[in-house]
Amino acid sequence: MSYHTSFYLTGSINAPTVEDALRFVGQRLQPSVTRVPDGEPGDRANWVLTQTRHFLENPTLDVVESDGRKVARLRPGTTRR
Repeated sequence: MSYHTSFYLTGSINAPTVEDALRFVGQRLQPSVTRVPDGEPGDRANWVLTQTRHFLENPTLDVVESDGRKVARLRPGTTRR
């Protein structure tokens, strides 16, 4: 049985260049994918790191070391909504 589903990609593709990201999608995900991110290469490769300041300023989060990396977690005594 074969399924044909259309979908689009959101976020980023872990590829060093736009060409690499689009080639990956073209070779592996066609014809189903309808929208494609450009891979967020170059200066945008680690865009999520730009959010660190917001994590540090958030009173409900602690930034802690875990396996040699800094991660955000809920501060003790804080509950989720």
